[in-house]
Amino acid sequence: MLPISISCIHVIDAPYPVKEDRKEALLFEEDGLSHLVVRTRISSPELPRSLAWVIPTPRVPVIVKEESADLFPQLYKLMPDRVQVTPSLYSFLPSCSTLPMPQQAIVVHQAQSTEHYTTQVIEIRSDNASAALNAWLVKNGFSPVPEQSQRHYLIPGRAFVCVKIRKLPEGTAAQIPPVHLAWQGNEATLPLKFSSHSGVFDVDLYVLSQKRLSSDQFAKWRFRRVGEAAVPGSPVERRLKELAGPHSTVTRYHAKAFNSSGHEVTRLEDDPNIHLESLR
Repeated sequence: MLPISISCIHVIDAPYPVKEDRKEALLFEEDGLSHLVVRTRISSPELPRSLAWVIPTPRVPVIVKEESADLFPQLYKLMPDRVQVTPSLYSFLPSCSTLPMPQQAIVVHQAQSTEHYTTQVIEIRSDNASAALNAWLVKNGFSPVPEQSQRHYLIPGRAFVCVKIRKLPEGTAAQIPPVHLAWQGNEATLPLKFSSHSGVFDVDLYVLSQKRLSSDQFAKWRFRRVGEAAVPGSPVERRLKELAGPHSTVTRYHAKAFNSSGHEVTRLEDDPNIHLESLR
């Protein structure tokens, strides 16, 4: 059995390697919070019984919840199909009760459970938190994260959201249900550097905004705009309003073959991000 870490996906006692095929993410602003909804598709000759998912965030999230699996297929249907893509419920506030680690390198927030997930927020308190973070991960059934994958995120005030998925379907591929995170601040971000050991994967990035976004909004990270759609009057207007409040436009960007020889995540200066002011 293999103890496998592909940075954000952690698998213990897996008979075969597990890889990520595609990430899908949604960024938006609502009520002064930066929101990220993200899911990933995994594949293996035989899926493990369970796995864990670690997601770094710029600040300690005040919202962590599971979104319904139909969100991204609905968004996909709104966009012109110019790239080949295979389209493929629960809320809590992190408790103020925390478990301090020695020297306060990290602070472990109280675990919360839902039907499918057990989620715990690890708050970074020191630039030298790598050893403490890995010690906690190993003790709690995760595999350690290589220091070179952590180093971009080991900044006091940032956090890692650790999600344990209790049961995966049988087969060779599965969509991990979307995780919805939100934190205080004026920048929404998708942490792709942390997936630099996840194999080659494609990324679809959706952004909700009040105005039309430029085609080169994410050009620095080699995303190209696939299309945009008006939210009012669309089939998903009610769904998006319930999720994110009123927005006028949803824009889809696509990046192909991250981690390939021509598009290594580790070569990127920063994670794809957007200042919320530009969405208004």
